Amino acid sequence: MRLEKINVKDFKTKAFEIILKESLSIQKGSDKPLTVIYDDDFLKLFNSLLNVVTEWNLPTIFIFIPKDYQAMIMSNKTFFDDNNEINLPPQIAGAVENSKLILNFLSGDSRYSKIRGAIISLRKQYDAKMVHSPGISEEVLKILNKSPFKKIHKECELLAWALGNSNKCKITSTDKSGNEYTLSFQMDGWENEPFISSGRILENSWGNVPPGESFCCPDINSVQGQICINGSVPGYLLTPNEEVILDFKYGKLTQWSSKGEKVHKYFSQLTEDANKRGDLNWNSFAEFGIGLNPAIKKLVGNPLFDEKMAGTIHVAIGDNTSFGHGVKSFYHDDLVCIKPTVELDDHIVIKKGILNIQEMNKWKSSTLYEILKFNDNDLLTHYPKKMSFEENMMFRILLKGDRKGKVAINRGEFKILQTRFQEMFHEGNVRYLELKKKFKKKEINSLNKMLSLFNHYKIINVKHNEK
Repeated sequence: MRLEKINVKDFKTKAFEIILKESLSIQKGSDKPLTVIYDDDFLKLFNSLLNVVTEWNLPTIFIFIPKDYQAMIMSNKTFFDDNNEINLPPQIAGAVENSKLILNFLSGDSRYSKIRGAIISLRKQYDAKMVHSPGISEEVLKILNKSPFKKIHKECELLAWALGNSNKCKITSTDKSGNEYTLSFQMDGWENEPFISSGRILENSWGNVPPGESFCCPDINSVQGQICINGSVPGYLLTPNEEVILDFKYGKLTQWSSKGEKVHKYFSQLTEDANKRGDLNWNSFAEFGIGLNPAIKKLVGNPLFDEKMAGTIHVAIGDNTSFGHGVKSFYHDDLVCIKPTVELDDHIVIKKGILNIQEMNKWKSSTLYEILKFNDNDLLTHYPKKMSFEENMMFRILLKGDRKGKVAINRGEFKILQTRFQEMFHEGNVRYLELKKKFKKKEINSLNKMLSLFNHYKIINVKHNEK
């Protein structure tokens, strides 16, 4: 009896196949060119990726940027513009700008974060997709094999809706002795678009792996209070004796206290380096996010990994310009908190580290929006890029900071009206009277409801005028 050899793929090969299929929507035999950017730290994983692109017959360009070369760029003023931003060598910039599918696997070394940021900021093809995963590791690849992408994507969308639909947030964290700390800030509703990092990347966007977070950038001046960081800080996994209490006033980290040697080392290095650079925003509150990946069972000290663990939250200090906001810094450091309680408006979405998906679904299904009363001279401004209609579902499109996502907001109720509305009213302004004339009298009530829905989700802006 002859036994056939069974080809069992290792977890690394499978993980890269998952990235190509789930994140970039690439299939075997695709003729779309793939660009891979990497450095020394990725070499141990390189052959696994090479095996996949070879087996799948994918046209691929490999761009190797040695860490020593990155160090040279960082130390050479000729690569910096007047705003202290990096101008990448034209060979690198040109390759990225002309690519539609990109894997950015440079190391997560904070010394070279500006180079990674410069790659993100490059103008790309209108339908380009980029996986940005600094410091990707075997641990990340193992989690990718276990990550339920469909479930994560669904819950990321739901949580993004909750973040977008909120006006205020309250976080309660607890130290090892049971002392509670409260941090609060304003969310500003749909004026402040949330972000989705579900691992599935839409055209003209970029995202991270492993998948599993939704986040936002609150009004920095509204951030007040304390939080216990008891999970990890960049490069360090914290034990219960190493937790750190952060104190924020008007969005600035004003003091921190901890008995942990790791925390002292981290903050000492950070503050010393920031002082040398003259960076005044290293301690600015930049981001609030919630992890949703159930496959991650323990933290490792890698921020892009730890922040995705289901039931954790993270706050970031430093830069948030890559998310389309206004705090500019050399740093963006994610600090992870385990077992928090999070209230959005009056809804508890996490209780002591347990996600309350049922509460969020109930909240969304019962949400009422204000039905506006329109005057004929009201001026309506339409933002058509913020809305799409797919398979009888209306979506609110999220566009902030080159990160594209979408959230379902209505199932089919206004499909016919919405189609006619878009046909007659493209981007720009129109008086309500002129718009009303395009609809039958019996449709006006439905039109007003639809416009009120659009106003709630900031798809239109209404400027009331009584005259």
